[in-house]
Amino acid sequence: MSKKLAAAMLPPPFAEETQVRGFSRLAEAKDYCPLSGIGLLASSDALKKNPTKGLSVIRAVLQTMVYMRDPKNHRELVDYVLKIHKIDPSVAAEALATVMAVYSKDGTKPREAVQSEIDIYREALKITKPFTPEELEDMSHQKRAYESLNR
Repeated sequence: MSKKLAAAMLPPPFAEETQVRGFSRLAEAKDYCPLSGIGLLASSDALKKNPTKGLSVIRAVLQTMVYMRDPKNHRELVDYVLKIHKIDPSVAAEALATVMAVYSKDGTKPREAVQSEIDIYREALKITKPFTPEELEDMSHQKRAYESLNR
C-alpha cells in the first residue's frame, strides 16, 4: 500500500486481502514449487525412545485435516481466521479455500514434488551431493499413522 514494492509473495490470508485492495494476483507459488504446509520434525532418538508418541501426533494432524476438509466445518474455520486476522469474511473464506487446495488427503507430497523441491534446494544452495526424496523426507511414520486411522 506504500507503493514501495513492485511485487511480493504473500501467504493466505494476506494475498487475498491485498487482492481485495486492488493488487493483481500474478501467480500461485504452489504452481511453481512444492510448498510444505506443515512439517513435523523429531529426532531419531526420540522416535526410538517413544515410537507411539510420534504416531499419535501424526494421527492427530491427519484427523485435524479430515475435519478441515469437511465442508460442514468451513464456517467455523472461517470464523477462526476472522478472529485471528480481523479481515472481511469473504477474504477469510477465500484464504481458507487457497490453503485447503494444497493439503493432500493422506498428509504426503508426491515423490515428484519432493524431487522438484530437492532440485530447487540443490540449485539455490549450490548443493552438489545427490540425494533422494526418501533421504529428505521420511514418510514411514506418516504412512503407518495413516494406515492405522483407515483400518
